[in-house]
Amino acid sequence: MVVMKGKEALVKNLQVEGVEYIFGNPGTTESPIIDELTKCSNSGIEYILVLQEGVAIGIADAYSRLSNKPTFLNLHIETGLGNAVSLLHNVFETGTSMVLSAANKDIRELTHGMTDLTDVVKPFTKWSIEASMPEQIPFSIRRAFNEARKVPTGPTFISFTANALDHDAEMEILPPDEAPSYGYPDKDAIESAANILMQANNPIFLLGDKVGNLKAVSEVVRLSEISGSKVYAMEYSEMNFPTDHSQYFGKLRLGYKEDQSIISEADVIFVIGKITSGYFMFSNPSLRYFNEQSTLIHLDNDSNEIGKSQKTNIPILGDIKLSISNLNVAIQSLMSSKTQKIINQRISTLKAKKQELIKVWTNDLLSKWDCNPMSPERMMSEISKFVKEAPGTILINDAVSSQSALFGSINFNREKSILGGFGGAIGWGVGAGIGAKLANPESPVLAILGDGTAMMTVQGFWTASSYKIPVVYIICNNSSYRVLKINMEYYRQHILNQSDAVDSQIGADFPGGLDIASMASAMGVKSKRITDPSEIKDSIHWAFSLGEPVVLDIVIDNQY
Repeated sequence: MVVMKGKEALVKNLQVEGVEYIFGNPGTTESPIIDELTKCSNSGIEYILVLQEGVAIGIADAYSRLSNKPTFLNLHIETGLGNAVSLLHNVFETGTSMVLSAANKDIRELTHGMTDLTDVVKPFTKWSIEASMPEQIPFSIRRAFNEARKVPTGPTFISFTANALDHDAEMEILPPDEAPSYGYPDKDAIESAANILMQANNPIFLLGDKVGNLKAVSEVVRLSEISGSKVYAMEYSEMNFPTDHSQYFGKLRLGYKEDQSIISEADVIFVIGKITSGYFMFSNPSLRYFNEQSTLIHLDNDSNEIGKSQKTNIPILGDIKLSISNLNVAIQSLMSSKTQKIINQRISTLKAKKQELIKVWTNDLLSKWDCNPMSPERMMSEISKFVKEAPGTILINDAVSSQSALFGSINFNREKSILGGFGGAIGWGVGAGIGAKLANPESPVLAILGDGTAMMTVQGFWTASSYKIPVVYIICNNSSYRVLKINMEYYRQHILNQSDAVDSQIGADFPGGLDIASMASAMGVKSKRITDPSEIKDSIHWAFSLGEPVVLDIVIDNQY
């Protein structure tokens, strides 16, 4: 036991946890922390300053997911935390290992008025605490990191009162614990699932992001092949399944009528990971996603997610990678030559249907090839030419309404080749590009952002410039919140049943447009505005050759 101040214990605990960066925007209450970090310039921890709290969340999220370790953020009391909450919601939905922190007033100010900071973030953290005594700091830090890395992973929060940081106490700094391994799946549940899949005529897999996050892609691919299953993603913020695989048919939005018809055809539905709704935000939602006649198998490592809203016939709780491996073995043991022939025929049919989809996409691309302004499809097609020439590229997807064009043009079949935000809040991509590059300094990082989402955290370009972090940003500039127009069209057609709905609405267009290239340039980032699609590939190569952050602001049509 050694006597030290709380702020000293904080830095020492971060060191033993292996923290390399603190992402933050400090205020006066954080003065003790900043003072200690300034004095400990050889601590091995670099403070990355951001000018808006959402940037810090985006950086920390991408860094954690690509480095596979918890990150640490420090923001300012309730005012800074409030700015961070929208993207903290995304992090909570994703289950990112992250320790968020802020400093508070001295605990003796309680009757004068001080905010309970844990209440501010409670809905979007898995564990939170306020350390109001210096001796509480080492234990609080240790538990916050342990909780963040334990399955199911997620963000945690610590508030430090001023007296806890400045006062002395006897401290013991302990090394971190290893995250416990997760449970072995129930043998009977695995056998039941295997039998059901072998008897299925039209099985469908619905995949969540945990497949990619927990490195279970190869096992899931193998299971889809030996069971002859059609595969959809509920979310694709990580590479959950190779998009060029003949049995993969893209994203499916649960709760939307057009996708309900696909689900209704399945006699067996196998959900892997968290069931996500597709963000149906209109009145009269479909509360039951799956056909009553379908058998639902649900595998997750979080017991809170299984059976939460949907009737589940076969629940499987356990490590996802291990469970799928066991299921593969079980199915192989049941395979007969007759069943194998049926499955082979089913796979042949799926291959033909996949080729039909590719043909439809190609025809759509060609029909929009010469549009002026260029279509999102043409833009993404030109970007894909660069990606094919730089196969180690990490693509940050915050393209919002241009996502369908992105996935139509670029195939993903490599672990961590794509990272996207998940949770509905926009503004993630500017910071995420920085976090991805810090976690993978040797890999090219290409961040594709909508103009609306870029504006939410445009201050992040200053951080990229100031710390010389060479991310190449592509802005899909359609001078609008195009996603709101898409959703309004759906609302008028499917909720209001207006067959002759007018194509106009307030609050969705940016009159005069957004010159994001000039904004980035004002913050020290080299920028270029592009209107000619033939310039895109060479411009991306030029941007990466500079070894510094670059913004390519590409003007696209807002009618697609």
